[in-house]
Amino acid sequence: MPVAPRTLLALLHLITQVGVSGAGAHTISEGGEASMPRNVQLTSAAWNALNAKKWPAAIEKAAECIDEFEHQARRQQAQLEATRAPLPPTGTASDSEKTTIMARGPLNDVATCLFIKGRALEMLGKGPEAVVAYSSAATLTYARCWDPHGWFWSPSEGAQDRIKQLGIK
Repeated sequence: MPVAPRTLLALLHLITQVGVSGAGAHTISEGGEASMPRNVQLTSAAWNALNAKKWPAAIEKAAECIDEFEHQARRQQAQLEATRAPLPPTGTASDSEKTTIMARGPLNDVATCLFIKGRALEMLGKGPEAVVAYSSAATLTYARCWDPHGWFWSPSEGAQDRIKQLGIK
């Protein structure tokens, strides 16, 4: 699993706002985060807290994003399913595929935040609660998350893997 993944939109905002500093770490200059959409701000804050091992803060920021954007994300997922749109790639993607993925910001961020919430709950020893978050993320099959090492991964697939590893029903 990638070390510090971000949604593509968050990564692009971070690069254009402040640049990338060593080993995929990102910093946000004063006021830089305020120019990002709220879903991106919350997802970035959740990742930052998770990476800093601040489990309750990661859960809190992830939950804020989920609470605010889940309805929109579920609507996007349903529309994509209804039209039988092709699933976006994992790994590398063409420029047109990146544009399509980026246009699904709330879907990507909610799925990512559900995954983050699950990881933080796992770290707090709350396996059954983590499975609930992972199970919800697993249903958002069209979501993708950008890893700063240069590829996309699926929060849905990652969540399914975590559920299997936890072995909790």
